[in-house]
Amino acid sequence: MLKRVDPLRKGLKDLETKAEDTRQKGEEMTKIIAELEASIAKYKEEYAMVISDASVIKNDLSTVEKRFLLRLRHLEKSLLTALNEVKGRILDNNRIITELETLKEEASEIQRKMEETDTVMAEVDRVSQQYLPLSTSCSAMYFTLESLNQVIEIM
Repeated sequence: MLKRVDPLRKGLKDLETKAEDTRQKGEEMTKIIAELEASIAKYKEEYAMVISDASVIKNDLSTVEKRFLLRLRHLEKSLLTALNEVKGRILDNNRIITELETLKEEASEIQRKMEETDTVMAEVDRVSQQYLPLSTSCSAMYFTLESLNQVIEIM
């Protein structure tokens, strides 16, 4: 009878050893998963802040651009009004010449500022695009870790 019990005891001991090894590996995996989840959460917050900041900058730049266009329209109307009020030759009227020079200077300044705005918007888009692979990777890691969690629970 002992001959039959000894192999069973040995088999039970092997199973207990394997179960302990599996439990330890599961604990290690759970710890790794927790660390990765914390890391993902950190990067997720940073990414959200960058995207939020980029959105604010874009909105501000859009507002500035609209103001420039509004100022340009105002200058055009001012010139048209001045031209409409001219009596005689346009080139003999100092007010019109001054108005044209002012319009030219301000239009050039507005054009330069709009180009700067476009450059800044392009930079904001570029920075946002740099974080896109990170967010995609973090998302993939998160769902992979969630799946691993389910596998560990089954074990």
